[in-house]
Amino acid sequence: MSKLVSERQSADLGTDGLGRMTITGSRAQVSLSSPASGLPFGMSIKSVSSTFSQGSAALGSALPPTMTADFSAGVPHSGETVTIILNLPDGTSTPLVMTAGTSNTNGTFAIGATGADTAANFQTALTTALKQVANVQLFNGSAVKQATDFFSSSTVNPPQRILPGPDGSLTSATAFSTDAQANGTRTVAWYSGTDANAGGDPRQDVSSLIGEGVSVGIGVRGNEKGIAETLAALAAAAVSSTSTTDETLANAQFSDLVSRSSAQVTTGHADLQAITASLTSAQRAVKSESSNQTSYKALLQQAFDSKTSITPEQAATELTALQTQLQVAYQVTSRLMKMSLVDYL
Repeated sequence: MSKLVSERQSADLGTDGLGRMTITGSRAQVSLSSPASGLPFGMSIKSVSSTFSQGSAALGSALPPTMTADFSAGVPHSGETVTIILNLPDGTSTPLVMTAGTSNTNGTFAIGATGADTAANFQTALTTALKQVANVQLFNGSAVKQATDFFSSSTVNPPQRILPGPDGSLTSATAFSTDAQANGTRTVAWYSGTDANAGGDPRQDVSSLIGEGVSVGIGVRGNEKGIAETLAALAAAAVSSTSTTDETLANAQFSDLVSRSSAQVTTGHADLQAITASLTSAQRAVKSESSNQTSYKALLQQAFDSKTSITPEQAATELTALQTQLQVAYQVTSRLMKMSLVDYL
């Protein structure tokens, strides 16, 4: 598990640690580009908003999504911001806020004397801020994503493994292996039951007949969403390693990981409640049918008792009546046997 997470983190961070994003600058302009469309690794731009009174920062319409900050028409005032919302591998997003100021630290860029100077400062500060996001939010989002993929897998749908890039490293990887057999050979299958994506109602994988024409489903698939999400959140927190050289970074990584894992546990808990509700419904049906069977048994016992349980007086009376009937029948039979043709005529 630890190796799977480490491989995915390397692929998501990329060779320069910018989450596969590209920052370029030309004179008074700076561009931040998302990874190429179809690349399954790294971050991407979701949206851009700006409060610049002079200059501009906006998201273009072409793919891959690219933000361009342009200071050729003027520079922003101190305190004005551009907010870039970034998509992360685990399906969450995180804001990257750049604020105009007097220095290039902590998400702030220095306002220069010219548009070109401001653009250069913006590019420097943006690179630093993007690396921070990559080493914290992307780092942990990557771990949660890989852990979720692992616990959502099965023997027939093993976790995908990353194909090394052209230089043989994972940081330049561009795709996953599509060879399920090879993936299965390289990765331990934690779950060997029916896959959650096999179709049908998981509860009906195991059903019990509890009465005439009445059955209940009590099946559960180990890699169902709620179970996979909960296990993944706990596993990601367990195997992720924070920085050993930068205490500030380590604290930020740990804080974000706890928050991210807690959020996924909450989501998983809701899905687990749905599974529990289904099983609880089946349990109530079993109890209800058990009560019905008990009542039916009592009725049958009552009917049986009415046919088999009589008082001694009733038995004596019925035996006497039977004896009388037998005697009469015997006497009639005896007379018939003694009757001759003369008697008949």
